[in-house]
Parts: sequence; structure tokens; C-alpha cells
Amino acid sequence: MKILLFVLLIPLCTNAIANENWTLIHEDKATKTTFYVKLDNFKLFENKVRMWVMESFAAPQKVKKLEYSSLKSLIQVDCGAKKLRYMAYSLYKNKKAQGVSIYNKGVPSEWLSVNSNTINSAYMNIACEEAKAS
Repeated sequence: MKILLFVLLIPLCTNAIANENWTLIHEDKATKTTFYVKLDNFKLFENKVRMWVMESFAAPQKVKKLEYSSLKSLIQVDCGAKKLRYMAYSLYKNKKAQGVSIYNKGVPSEWLSVNSNTINSAYMNIACEEAKAS
């Protein structure tokens, strides 16, 4: 019985550990979308830094046949050029990227220019400032 209980608790503990380092950086009141970053292990290399970000939606999002409530992405920021690209992302049925992903993509996107006062500018500012402080 103890072994069964232990096996059943592993996914719960792993999920709790996986989500404990997320920091809320913005909540869009209109869309009820929350934006998080993982504040750890920033390494600046050739003026670029990578960071995990997560978006959690109040209402499920739909793309083709996929319906998801959150998105977790690995982004790369070029602090000098002020550009950003998505290295990989995963879609989750549950909010806050909990549970098993329902779709993954690991192909980097093209570099995007970052406009002021956007969520991408917030991501860029956090990543570059934290990397420079490390």
C-alpha cells in the first residue's frame, strides 16, 4: 500500500516543484491572462540570454483542433539588438502548465523586434537585467 501511495504522489510532487519558481509579472484584466517568468539561471552569452516564460488563460484557447489553457515557452533574447525569439514551446490543457503537455514544438522562430510596453518587452527587460546582474 505504501508503494502505491508513493507512486501516486510522484506526479503531484513533481508538478508542485516544477511550478514553484514561477513569478507573476503581469495580469491582463481584460483577457484574464496571466504572464509568468522563471527567475533562475540567467547566463549571458554573446549578449543573448534564455528564459522560461508561461502564459495562463482564463478561457481555453483554440488553434486548429487543439484546445489549451496555458503555454510554456523557452525564449531567447538578444539584449543588444532588442530582439526575441521562441526556441521551443509546449501547450497544456490545464492552467499554469500543469499536467502533461498536449503539443510541443522545438524549432526556433525567426527573431522578432520587441516593441515598447508589450509583454515581450517585459520579458526582454527581465532577462537582460537578471543576466547582467548575475
